[in-house]
Amino acid sequence: MIWWDGVRDARVLEYNDDAILLERATADRSLVAMAQEGDDGAASLIATEIPGKANR
Repeated sequence: MIWWDGVRDARVLEYNDDAILLERATADRSLVAMAQEGDDGAASLIATEIPGKANR
C-alpha cells in the first residue's frame, strides 16, 4: 500500500512494525445511509466495486 501512495487504496499516513495508520475515506453520503434511505442497490454496487479496483 505504501508503494501505491493512495492510487488504489487508502494512503498510508504512518506505519511501524506493529501498526499502520491509513487515511479515512469520506464522502457526502455513507453507504449505510444510502441503504437505509432505500438506495441499497447503489450502495451495494459501490461496496463491491472498491475491492475489485484494489486488485487490478
